Amino acid sequence: MTVPVDVETGPRAPASAFLDPSLMQSAPDKGEIRIARDAGVSGAAVNVLIYLDGRHVVNVDANRVAVLRVPAGMRKIGIQYFNVSEPVEYHELRVEPGKHYDYRISGTAGLLMGEWRFERLN
Repeated sequence: MTVPVDVETGPRAPASAFLDPSLMQSAPDKGEIRIARDAGVSGAAVNVLIYLDGRHVVNVDANRVAVLRVPAGMRKIGIQYFNVSEPVEYHELRVEPGKHYDYRISGTAGLLMGEWRFERLN
């Protein structure tokens, strides 16, 4: 079982986790997609890769919040667990300038092969 991380106050993913540094930069025409990965021992060793519009853009560790600042418009946010041989789970959303969209990654049972969830919070 994992423990939720507050998307507002949780520790942020470091710059080294981002493959596209432009996603860390604010701009008036961007919105924020905030993805909180739960804390806890369960699943902490599992790699979680985040995709934006089909591109791998950031890796998020347990007990971290990845904040992606993305241009407005229709976006596909995806999560891949373990490694690139696993399928990507996508959610579609319309991003509006100045707004934020929160997601949670949680897991249950076992250190590796538990059940994983990727859910929108708002």
